[in-house]
Amino acid sequence: MSKGVITFALAALLAVPLIAGPGEQAPPPELILKEVLQLTDAQIGAIQQLAQARQQAIEPLTRQIATAQQALYAALEAPGADPASVGKLAIAIRDLQHQIEQHARDYAQGFLALLTDTQRSQVQQIRGVENALRAAAALHQLGL
Repeated sequence: MSKGVITFALAALLAVPLIAGPGEQAPPPELILKEVLQLTDAQIGAIQQLAQARQQAIEPLTRQIATAQQALYAALEAPGADPASVGKLAIAIRDLQHQIEQHARDYAQGFLALLTDTQRSQVQQIRGVENALRAAAALHQLGL
């Protein structure tokens, strides 16, 4: 797939939310990627399994973070807050967040491992376009 086709496909991807009217859902990302990267049904199934495994691993961690944050806020609001308790809770929250980040990295590595060399190259090109779009938005915010 040429860079021009990838750029067009990415532009189309970005326009999907704009095209969908109020209340309309954009197509699932797997279907968009299936078309752009020409993924097989087996690859789509494997990606969905990876995403489900990631979600199942992250859900209990997010619940633990919410519980720890509530305890942290309560500890901070208590008269004579114990700095050691506050610190332990903050460290526990950070550690849980790091676990979630690790699951995200594992998912990304698993996703890339499912792709062919050509598809991985296309993903890199898409990321390059994404970076360019962020840079363009930053320039725009600066009035340039």
